[in-house]
Amino acid sequence: MAKMKNQKIKFNAKIVSGLGAASSTLKRQLPLIRKQFNFIQNCWPGTINLRLSEPVNLLNVDFETTPIAWTPSGKTTESFGFIEIALVFPGRLKRVQGWLYLASNSPHRHDNHTFEVITQKLNLEGVSDCQIYIRSSAIEISRSGLKKLSQRGINSNAEYVPQDDSFN
Repeated sequence: MAKMKNQKIKFNAKIVSGLGAASSTLKRQLPLIRKQFNFIQNCWPGTINLRLSEPVNLLNVDFETTPIAWTPSGKTTESFGFIEIALVFPGRLKRVQGWLYLASNSPHRHDNHTFEVITQKLNLEGVSDCQIYIRSSAIEISRSGLKKLSQRGINSNAEYVPQDDSFN
C-alpha cells in the first residue's frame, strides 16, 4: 500500500441504502459524543451511506471518543472516530462539510468501499451520487488503486486535488 501525503483525494461515490439503524442509534449517540467533541453540533441524527469508487483503508482519524455507554442498558460501550470530509452533490456549487462516522461496533467497519457520513440535514431526494474529498493523510490506497489514479484524466473516479483547494 502507498500513502499520498499532504493532498486531498476526490472520489466519486454512490449513495447506497444502509441498515436503517443509524436514525435511531444516532439520536442516543450524538448528545453523548457532543460532550467530547462539539464540532458535530449541527449534524443530523442519521447517516448518508456512500460507496466509494476505489477501496481505501483508513489510517488516521481526526477525533476519537473514549468508550461511550450509549445503549439503553448502559452495558455496551463503543468508541466513535471521525474524519473530516467535504461533499459535493450534482447541481450544487457549495461543498458541504461532513464527517466519516466510524463506530467501532459497526458492521460497515470492515468494508473499505462503503462508509457512513454524518453532516447537516440535507434534502437528497433524487440524488444518487456525489463527490467526496478526503485528506490523503487519513487514507491509504492500494498500489493498483494508485495505478488506476495515475492512468485517469479529469473525469477519473478519484484524483488528486491541489493543496490550495480547501474543504470549505
